[in-house]
Amino acid sequence: MFRKVSNKSLSVIFIILLVIAAVLYFTNAGKKERSFREELVDIDSSAVTKIVIISKANNFKPFKVFKDDNGWHVELKNGGLAPVSDERIGYTLK
Repeated sequence: MFRKVSNKSLSVIFIILLVIAAVLYFTNAGKKERSFREELVDIDSSAVTKIVIISKANNFKPFKVFKDDNGWHVELKNGGLAPVSDERIGYTLK
């Protein structure tokens, strides 16, 4: 059913494929081409005053973080407010 192939023939085929792979690897090495942009959105973080996140895990109820004169706050489920550090907001907007 199958024709016997000698080890010599297999070695030659392997070396040819190895050379082709090396050529393709080194010719494309300098391009560093990606299918997506590194920065998807350009946001001016100083202009952001409100962040609303809607989560399926939270039954699509909005999670609100906003900025007022006293800094950043998060709106709690009971309607109260809790302060949020500027550092955490900075991580979110990066």
